[in-house]
Amino acid sequence: MLSTNTWHLLPADEVLRLLETDMYRGLSPDEAKKRRKRVPGEVWHVRRSSAWEAAAASLFDLPTLLLVVAAAAAAVFDKRFEAGAIAAVLLIGALARTAVSVRANRILEDMARSRIPVSSVIRDGTVHLLPAHEIVPGDIIFLDAGDRVPCDGYVITGDDSVVSERGITANEVPVHKYPTVISTAGEFAEVPGEFRPNMLFAGSLVLSGSVRIAATACGEDTLVGREQGGVTIDAGGEFPLIDRLKKQSRAVSLVMLAAVMVLTGLAVICGRGMSLPDVFLGTLAMAVASMSEFSSTIASIIVAVAVQRAAKSSGGRNIGRAGGERILFRDPARIEDAASVDAMVFCGAGFFKSGQAELLAYRLGDVYTGPDERGGDPCELLALASAAVWYDASHTSRSTGLSGGLGGGRKKAPVSHKSRERANIIAMAADAWSRRSGRPLPRPYAVGEHRDSADRLTVGLEISLCERDGVLYAAACGSPREVLACCSTVESANGAVPLDQSTAEAILAETEELEKRGARVLAVSKRVSPYPHLNRLAVLTQAMSFAGFVAVSMEPEQSARESIDYLKRAGVTPILFSETPEADLYYGRRLGLFDESTVPIPAASFDAPMAERILADGEESGRGVLVAFDAIGDAYLGSAYARAMTSLIGGRDAFLRIGSGRRKSRERRGDVPVIAAVGMEAWDAGVLGRADVGFAVSGSCLRAVPESIARGAAVVIHPDSGRTEPGCGGLRGVAEAVRSARCALANTAFTRFYLLAAQTARLVLMLTAVLGLIPLPSPVFILLWGLLFDFGAVLVRAFGRDEEAGETDPDEREERPAMIAALLTGLMWGGLLALGLWLAGTFLPKIPLFSSFSGESGTLRSFLSGTALLSGLVISAECGRQGSILAPRSIHTAEVLFTVLSAVLSLWILFSVSGAALTEGTPCGPAGLFALIPPLAVFAAAELLKLRRRRKS
Repeated sequence: MLSTNTWHLLPADEVLRLLETDMYRGLSPDEAKKRRKRVPGEVWHVRRSSAWEAAAASLFDLPTLLLVVAAAAAAVFDKRFEAGAIAAVLLIGALARTAVSVRANRILEDMARSRIPVSSVIRDGTVHLLPAHEIVPGDIIFLDAGDRVPCDGYVITGDDSVVSERGITANEVPVHKYPTVISTAGEFAEVPGEFRPNMLFAGSLVLSGSVRIAATACGEDTLVGREQGGVTIDAGGEFPLIDRLKKQSRAVSLVMLAAVMVLTGLAVICGRGMSLPDVFLGTLAMAVASMSEFSSTIASIIVAVAVQRAAKSSGGRNIGRAGGERILFRDPARIEDAASVDAMVFCGAGFFKSGQAELLAYRLGDVYTGPDERGGDPCELLALASAAVWYDASHTSRSTGLSGGLGGGRKKAPVSHKSRERANIIAMAADAWSRRSGRPLPRPYAVGEHRDSADRLTVGLEISLCERDGVLYAAACGSPREVLACCSTVESANGAVPLDQSTAEAILAETEELEKRGARVLAVSKRVSPYPHLNRLAVLTQAMSFAGFVAVSMEPEQSARESIDYLKRAGVTPILFSETPEADLYYGRRLGLFDESTVPIPAASFDAPMAERILADGEESGRGVLVAFDAIGDAYLGSAYARAMTSLIGGRDAFLRIGSGRRKSRERRGDVPVIAAVGMEAWDAGVLGRADVGFAVSGSCLRAVPESIARGAAVVIHPDSGRTEPGCGGLRGVAEAVRSARCALANTAFTRFYLLAAQTARLVLMLTAVLGLIPLPSPVFILLWGLLFDFGAVLVRAFGRDEEAGETDPDEREERPAMIAALLTGLMWGGLLALGLWLAGTFLPKIPLFSSFSGESGTLRSFLSGTALLSGLVISAECGRQGSILAPRSIHTAEVLFTVLSAVLSLWILFSVSGAALTEGTPCGPAGLFALIPPLAVFAAAELLKLRRRRKS
């Protein structure tokens, strides 16, 4: 019965009975595990790349073809040893590149599984976040606006839910879903999927409303699984970064081929007794050793490793598992945008808060209890405030444990965003007091009628008609100033006393001081009502009695200040869209988000010219920006956010047209500031859609990131598994995502730097050898140097961690100075080596220590080989280091292993007969210690530069 296709013909209780599940407790973990074994396949499939395609790409690229030509030339010139060595290098290089490519693709494909829908599922009475492939028939699933439906399910509860079934059924327009039973003429009459209002289908998108469904079909049994074979997720194609590297690599390869021809021609002209085959093979080996075509493969593994590490950095869970804070790059191709953010828009201040609240202070009538004081019992005040903001009994029960109502069965009226916010504040205050006192709130008021603050007759207040002990009250809740305007008396121990001007001013002074500390303050008033309904609202809101106020302070997210400091150091200008600007201003100053000069900018004044000035000032000052939306109607908040984001993008486009200083340089480079947006709710989709890169954050581990914002975001961040409250931040995840992206780009830039420096040094050595200043290095040695040491060094860099790289500018703004530095580094150690050898062999031939350099070139060749290897080792170690040797970091196993193996091989070539034979030389004995001079010079220069940079910062 679990796979029947006639669920739409049955009532809800019969569906639950046949599925053997409970509406409120769901399935037990053991039963879910048993049913999982019977689910056929999965609905969502990730398209896998072929390992054979990666192998074919490795075998037919330019370096491989050059190796084939070199091996053939060596065989023709009767260089059997060289031909065998080149063939071995050819095989090892192809296998290594294939393995790296396949590994990078597999990592990115595993990350693509993060796009599989995740839903709130009740198991054994507890709500869990589970991906679609772990849901089984009989699971009870909660879906809200913005969620993707993970399976086929029967609607148990939910009114006015609107769902898009485009691409799933024949419905091209959104349809309403609600609990009902479909009647047909025959018992098994077929009803097309588009005419089943009580069924939801896998792949559909909930546009509005909330709904609870019972899973009836999963995996290949779903409608989309039977008719379309499921949903295929593409892991993505080439990245812009990889495409640029491929173009640059081809250019470097052409330059190296030209160098082969030039050096071979010089050898013919200069003569010097050199063998033309040796010169040709040596220069061809130099071109292959540049590994220019490998740089895109190395960049792919760098990006893939960074993406994988970010997903496991905090939670340590597997991809797609429930719980644990995870940073999921849903679109790794936009990692450059995530790394190059100049301004970041936060849609609300909830990203800086942990979700935990404390009852900072409260006033009971004429008695004020300040922070850290122990005064009276505010339970009655909190119960009255809960009744005042009441708008749905089920919501009140979930939030505060309060329930009741006189108008049971009444259809819930639309609720404004401000009303939901006030209800949430009161719920948090009640919960904080219960935790602090260890006592529950008293018996609640029974609420009969409620008027939302959006009602024009409520003068901006939340007003309810509530009853307790036979007495009917009109309770109002709102800001202290709004509530005091409706009051003529104040509650006291001796009853109601007149509210004079001095008492009102004292109350307002208290609330202003609390707001400076970042607290949210809500006041409550009441009046005994003779009316059974609120049809005389204008009368009821006059001459009320002030009952008191509560001040709730949100605790900041752990390490919120550190995350903000990191973003500012990284050059990111934080911009906060706020509906409560005064409270968020003070709160942001406590965290370092704003400084004393920050003032709220009205949303109506936030146009493109102002955004342009903000971007210009942000580059220099890094100050946070606060945009106030408190005067915007709740119904238009989402569109107001989107308009402000459009103005920010317009200001960004005009930013480069100012034409002064740094902006001229940015304009020459085509460097446009990158605007990011961070959203949590479905109505933030307009902001994320207009931004260059979006960060979607989940506010609770019991609530999935709405698909409406996740599908347009490059990064999706889930909270810590230990936090279940709404609005539990996500700032730390945003900062870590930026750091990971910047480290990936910094690692890629350092890799290019190293390869260019090493190849420049090889070019200098080959040129000095062709000119007759030093012996000609053997082709085997050159290949060993390039394809073993260089490839090992950049792979170590790819898997290494560089925390400081995240705080530097990783994009290509400093590309030209980096290239010049790479060329100078290669010229420096290559020139030092050639000059030192020439001086030693020419002017100091009679000194015993240098006597070996004046005779046989074999010893000189061995010396040259060992020196080059040690120098390459130092360059790779410098590229893989953090900071300076004076500021050591944690040991990285791969780098230590690479360093040890490199040193052993270098010493083997320098001092052993068999090692020297590898380079067609002889051991150089104690003179080999002079091979340390060039690498030590490079090391000292790098240390001095780093120390100088550290002092400047």
